Amino acid sequence: AAAAPRTQASAPPPDPADPGPAAAPLRAILAPEEVPGARSDADARFAAALAEAAPDRPLADPPPQSAGAASLPDGRLAANALVYPWVRPDCDRLERLPPDLAARCTRYDFSAPLATARIAWFARADAPVLAAQRPADLRGLTLCRPSGMFDGDLAAAGLAPPRAARLAPATARDCLDAVASGQADVASLEARDARRARTRPPPLPDVTELPALASGVTLHAAAWRGSPAAGAALAVLDAGLAALRERQAPAEQQDGDR
Repeated sequence: AAAAPRTQASAPPPDPADPGPAAAPLRAILAPEEVPGARSDADARFAAALAEAAPDRPLADPPPQSAGAASLPDGRLAANALVYPWVRPDCDRLERLPPDLAARCTRYDFSAPLATARIAWFARADAPVLAAQRPADLRGLTLCRPSGMFDGDLAAAGLAPPRAARLAPATARDCLDAVASGQADVASLEARDARRARTRPPPLPDVTELPALASGVTLHAAAWRGSPAAGAALAVLDAGLAALRERQAPAEQQDGDR
């Protein structure tokens, strides 16, 4: 489906004390964790990119741990800051996204990826769903994903209720147990979190991975579109990320030649 028009959000009221985007201190808001285990990778990449592009311009303050970035529909707290790490929704499928995630697409600009999280799918070893080759094959089933984990990818794939039922227990292990017991048909989990959960006793011999459905989501920093200061900070971050990619490319090429 064609993407819906991207609308320009109105800018927050200007701050008389704002020194302007070129001189404004770099500020960041730490978003609630959306993908278990992926934040540390994004944090490291974020810090390395800023150190690369602006070594003499550190963050003004440590990112506040309590900032509920997901509850900022008008963007005012984020007006002069980068929000990170946020999963970038599939903005080409805007009509399928819930309102809060659609607002990310229409009100924020995103950096290059800070990290990629692999999403793995699991089912009982004797289940018919093992033949699934695409998300549409899961419609009408019961999916399990832990509470609080990003689920915009499920919505974009057409797997939001009522097209698929949803269980949302506390942990990845809870989802695997739900699959093993038959409460859920499939579990959709961050791959590393799933691997840790599968090593916990008791063993889960009847649960197997569905590699054909493997996917991924990317984590980014985001800038409120109405803020020149946030946009300038995003440009600094992207410059640092580009420099890191250029530096790593020769090393990755050498590894590939071995």
